[in-house]
Amino acid sequence: MAVLGFPLIVPQLMLLMKLSAAAFTTQQGLEWSDVLLLIALDFLVGLLSVILFPFLWRD
Repeated sequence: MAVLGFPLIVPQLMLLMKLSAAAFTTQQGLEWSDVLLLIALDFLVGLLSVILFPFLWRD
């Protein structure tokens, strides 16, 4: 069942890599749309875990 989480985690990891690269370089500015997208993805993962936990617990 843990393999099903990869499609949710991969976009977050890619976005985190982009944000960390922007944070360490002085030439590129930090884009707030990426930060908001990361917050939205975190909220989505949290919401899905609350919804799907009872279903996975029964299996």
